[in-house]
Amino acid sequence: MVSKDTFRQIDSAEAKIPSTYFSPQVQVAIRLNSNESPYSLPVAWQKELASAVESIQFNRYPDRFALNLRSALANYHSKNVENIFVANGSNEVIQSIYLALSIRSKVGLFEPTYLLHSHIANILGVPVVQFLRNDEFKIDKSTLDNVVSNRELSIIMLCSPNNPTGNCEDLSTVEYICSNFDGVVVLDEAYVQFSNKSGIELLEKYENLIVIRTFSKTWSAAGLRLGYCIGSGTVIERLQNVSLPYHLDSIKQVAGILALEYQDEIQLATNKIINQRNETYKLLKKLPLQVYESEANFIMFRPLNKQSQKLFNALIEKSILIRYLDSFFNLEPALRVTMGTPEEMDRFHEALEDCLKYI
Repeated sequence: MVSKDTFRQIDSAEAKIPSTYFSPQVQVAIRLNSNESPYSLPVAWQKELASAVESIQFNRYPDRFALNLRSALANYHSKNVENIFVANGSNEVIQSIYLALSIRSKVGLFEPTYLLHSHIANILGVPVVQFLRNDEFKIDKSTLDNVVSNRELSIIMLCSPNNPTGNCEDLSTVEYICSNFDGVVVLDEAYVQFSNKSGIELLEKYENLIVIRTFSKTWSAAGLRLGYCIGSGTVIERLQNVSLPYHLDSIKQVAGILALEYQDEIQLATNKIINQRNETYKLLKKLPLQVYESEANFIMFRPLNKQSQKLFNALIEKSILIRYLDSFFNLEPALRVTMGTPEEMDRFHEALEDCLKYI
């Protein structure tokens, strides 16, 4: 951690938030940098989608409210269609939340966390108040009163499992914030299917909670750019009001509906990734690395007594791309590896061991 202060508010003039969001895209044989799934959606899904596309009337606008897709998601989560908002990836969901709910107020973040939470706020001109996680990247309960009582905040953003650290938020912490904060609490669960600690059941208790999900990770559909959130009918209506007309195209709506029919196949792929993560963690722990436990599809680590950037570059020379974490607030430069196929991870582990010997 950069700072030893467990918890303090960061003044906006002091905050060092990247002005742009950029993940290097290098031509390599193995890409383990973007937290994508290494497995594709089933071929049967692709065939069904191709067939469905033939019947789309492209001369007509798509369903403005994406009712069929929202109904399918509502059924999947045992909710009502009025509780579902869909958008072009979870990032557009975040953007819509800021547009609808943060007018003339601020957003609170617990750093380090997902860069787009602050980046999107910067784009929209929404002021950000940053609070620090403790040395274990958890939110210190003893100081939460300072956060929930902050009258400048209209939104508190949480990320569970947290990106890039991989740890889940304690549900007791989420409940405490929901119970004591007058504004909206957003729980970004992009990676939650790799864990068993979802806060989605808390929606029944707290009207001020929004849970974000995405098709990009577990659902093996990063190229689809489809995300959604679940919340109270009042909140969802406000999100609908700030979305552009026909913002979700016809192909995306059909593709999402069809993907939901392959839950068993997706769960099998998810289980493979979880097993790979657990095995990779054990292997990394045997090397001269500081390794952090993860409940996502990635693991954060840093070399002991060596520079993270040198190891990052050495792996690129071996045609393996992972993520160099040098842009996250209150995080010393570290590395993050996404779980790939067993063959890809074997090559990564072999290359990593080799690189650690000579850098």
